[in-house]
Amino acid sequence: MQNKESAEVEVISYEEFTERSKNLKTMSDVTDFVKTLIAPTLQKMLEAELDNHLGYKKYESVGKNSGNSRNGNSTKVLKTSFGQEQLKIPRDRNGTF
Repeated sequence: MQNKESAEVEVISYEEFTERSKNLKTMSDVTDFVKTLIAPTLQKMLEAELDNHLGYKKYESVGKNSGNSRNGNSTKVLKTSFGQEQLKIPRDRNGTF
């Protein structure tokens, strides 16, 4: 498990994903690779869900004075069959997300 200070997740590009996929030789390689994808994938999904919930993307000016906006995040530990991962769960100002 990562420590609380390092709750940042590694995001990889499609090209890097493709390159890493080509180098998978054993089942252990596949398992390790999947482990590295869980947290970044879920993190991006949560951020996209909040974008949809609020009706605008992060840093867009349309969200200014909209009545509801981003309000930081809270760190949560996700337990999976691959181990534990920390995610930053985004929050909105109205507490509806």
